[in-house]
Amino acid sequence: MRVQTCVVVASAVLALGAGDVARAGDSTQAMKELQALLASLASATDPGERKALVRNLAATTSVRAAERLRRIVRTDPDPSVRAEAAAALGRIDVPEALGFLVDLVVLGGPREVRRAVGRAIARRDGRAALLAAFEKATDDLGRGLVLEALADDTSLAAAEALERFAAADDAHVRVEAVRALARHPSGKLIAGDTLKSVLAKRHDVDTILACIDIAETLDDTSFRPLADLLSSFLEPEVQRAVAAVRRRLAYIDACAAAKQPCGGSDYAPATDTAPEPPPVLPRADIVYLFDATGSVSGHIETIKERIRREAATLASIDTDLRIGVVAYRDTPKHRDLWATRSLPLTHDLARVLQWIDAVKIGGSDSQGACITEALEQSMDRMGWRWNAQRQVGLIADSKTGDPERSRDLVRLHYSADRTHLRVWYLYRTRTQLPPDVEELARIGGGLVESLE
Repeated sequence: MRVQTCVVVASAVLALGAGDVARAGDSTQAMKELQALLASLASATDPGERKALVRNLAATTSVRAAERLRRIVRTDPDPSVRAEAAAALGRIDVPEALGFLVDLVVLGGPREVRRAVGRAIARRDGRAALLAAFEKATDDLGRGLVLEALADDTSLAAAEALERFAAADDAHVRVEAVRALARHPSGKLIAGDTLKSVLAKRHDVDTILACIDIAETLDDTSFRPLADLLSSFLEPEVQRAVAAVRRRLAYIDACAAAKQPCGGSDYAPATDTAPEPPPVLPRADIVYLFDATGSVSGHIETIKERIRREAATLASIDTDLRIGVVAYRDTPKHRDLWATRSLPLTHDLARVLQWIDAVKIGGSDSQGACITEALEQSMDRMGWRWNAQRQVGLIADSKTGDPERSRDLVRLHYSADRTHLRVWYLYRTRTQLPPDVEELARIGGGLVESLE
């Protein structure tokens, strides 16, 4: 059966790759060959085989093939196949593919898939389309990935657009714009000065720490002028990061004295004459999802204390930590005013605790809470850092309203980028752990603990 499938697919590719599929008047034979290729893709169980078939679809000029690629980006259970389909949409000779890609920016999904979508738009000379996609994206992750994709557009106009975004009022937008600017062939020449300009105007903790993170990727000549400015920030949350800046400066000076190369974040290996490079501060992004229905009304302080303790533990071992929060309530069918509310990832623990205090508790979760929607908000839409460990902490006291979707979502992200899921169950309100919630922890590589 497999040999027969491969023969059919090879025949289809030979016909379709030659451009035999006309947009308005496909021949009967060409249509059959396309159908055979699509049928083979639908029946393929091996991800490697599906990726090969996806690449074959990209060699066609059929809008139907482009539509199938769009569907694969949205629904394939393997994230690497989704990313391959996104890249194929960047290559296929179908004008509609650009519009498909822009629409996909809004939908969410694993980071590598959305990243592939952005780069596919850039590949299609889609600067205007990327800017349109930025306006459509409503989440930090989507907007950040659009800005990252602009760095793949080597034009001066793309660098100028990133420089404008670096002056944005939104902290996440401006730091992601500078991060992309540092990658752009022309933009990297002004990235250091842009960082200084941002720091001169913005003194919030998230901007300062993000700028330090970006500064560490710059070459030594760009980094040194920034170091004195970065060292002038005395906020307690910034001090550990400032200490890392000073260690890097000392390392640069020691390398210069030893006449050994060093630079950027890729430290040169130690030799007999060169000093040991400074340790890299580990980074962690944690998003807590907590039930905000009436059953937890007396336990908010317990939830906050759990977050405090974990933040303190990570701070004690010198970890660059950001925390995000998602509050979830009733299932969409039974909710009153809202299903989820979220606070983007931030270094500011006090802000996190104040945000939790402001959440109004209410509603019933007797039909299952909006855990699926909360997982989507965290895993698909938070502005995760790529150089950080990613973890989701689910604080629950009921079953999920949509177990199958929840399982698929956790499995997809654990497979795509090792986003771990841990569960803290509030046994004080319901003494028995729901099997579907326990399974989420198992699929996400985590454990179930009691929230005390």
